[in-house]
Amino acid sequence: MSRADTDTLVTIVPFIFGATAVYSVQEVILPTVPNVSKTESLVMELLRVRWIFDVVSSGSASQKAGGFLSFNTVRESNEVANNTKIIEDVIETANFAFATTSTEFTTSGSRTYQPDITVDLTDGKGNGLVLATRKLDVVIGRQGGTNNDGMRAELFYKLKRIKNTTFTAILGQQLSNV
Repeated sequence: MSRADTDTLVTIVPFIFGATAVYSVQEVILPTVPNVSKTESLVMELLRVRWIFDVVSSGSASQKAGGFLSFNTVRESNEVANNTKIIEDVIETANFAFATTSTEFTTSGSRTYQPDITVDLTDGKGNGLVLATRKLDVVIGRQGGTNNDGMRAELFYKLKRIKNTTFTAILGQQLSNV
């Protein structure tokens, strides 16, 4: 059985953009179990994230959309998205697994689309990002557009047992990013 056969997938509920420049935020509770035994904790090892851009209608304007994961975002759903906030999001150390996509509206009425984006979080040896926190924020933002397009994230992960001392160290590092 290959490593990919053992990966678990969770699809985050699609975000639908109604306004032209907003953020959507969803908190995901992770399957982390501290102290599953006297010496070990059970954590989520995030292997990759697939961002899927869903087009509901053709609309009448160009748009840019993007998403990222965060240990603790400062963004809120329905908050206005702008270039300054996007730059803040990129430099924030608690944010990771960024992806952006865009659609262009042409005078012929057609649009061009970017395909799904997969962000690989492994080290080249199949080891992913170990998450010791209890939650993760999925953040999606959009600028432009006039339709109800959406974006969703699929998280591919496996559960992993790690030593409690390692768990505590990773948790401390991830919480220092909040």
